[in-house]
Amino acid sequence: MIRFGLVLNFFFLGLLAAVSARNFAMAFNRYADRDIDKYNPRTANRPSVDGRIGASNLLFFIGFNALLFVVVAYFINELAFYLSVPILIILGGYSLFKRFSPYAHLVLGLSLGLAPIAGAVAVEASIPLWAVLLSIGVMYWVAGFDLLYSLQDMEYDKANGLFFYSFSFWMGSDIFYL
Repeated sequence: MIRFGLVLNFFFLGLLAAVSARNFAMAFNRYADRDIDKYNPRTANRPSVDGRIGASNLLFFIGFNALLFVVVAYFINELAFYLSVPILIILGGYSLFKRFSPYAHLVLGLSLGLAPIAGAVAVEASIPLWAVLLSIGVMYWVAGFDLLYSLQDMEYDKANGLFFYSFSFWMGSDIFYL
């Protein structure tokens, strides 16, 4: 019989882990992209770009959420704790990856694709094959919609030396006529 308190504990820890991981990833992306976003008409008015949120506040928020994620992972189980820092590296990697590789969409997909594995690690303290297969599906699903989302910035990205699969490999494809 499953105890309600145990379920509530897993739910609360899982929610904290998910929120702190997402906060870390989003804030790290905003911090790392300030130099890119300030010249992009679509992103120039973001609070992290126009000064409404200062760099030191962003860094504090990033550090706080990274620490919270690691501490929460410690309370989930040993495997979650050991994987917490590599997961943070992957989550932050997307922001840097787009500067040197056209496969940043896949890194973003991997970041979100880790969710099924993280759920299995939290509940089973292992990484079962079904979670890996589901993660691969999520990775390509997210990479696909991120690729479509990136089309709105394609001209800006090309002009500023950013690497995205959409214009690196698909020039002339019917996808541009959607």
